[in-house]
Amino acid sequence: MKTSELVADHSLTKKKDTVLRQVRLDPCDLQPIFDDMLHILNPEELLVLEDIATAEDKLDRLFEIAGVKSQEASQTLLDSVYSHLPDLL
Repeated sequence: MKTSELVADHSLTKKKDTVLRQVRLDPCDLQPIFDDMLHILNPEELLVLEDIATAEDKLDRLFEIAGVKSQEASQTLLDSVYSHLPDLL
């Protein structure tokens, strides 16, 4: 990984952690975010997410999945969370 990619990845991780601390999540609150991210998830990843009990853990796992896929996927997820943030607070 290049230095610029590491810096960008660290920045996304920091933003994700900030968002996760700010929201009080109910699983149904996450549905719009998952809907926004369906295009990056394969069937196995969807099953993994469905098996996770708490909303916070589901969102955290979704960030992990997006992070493995690409920086663009991570940014798309972060943008989705921010756009739905008023509904989550």
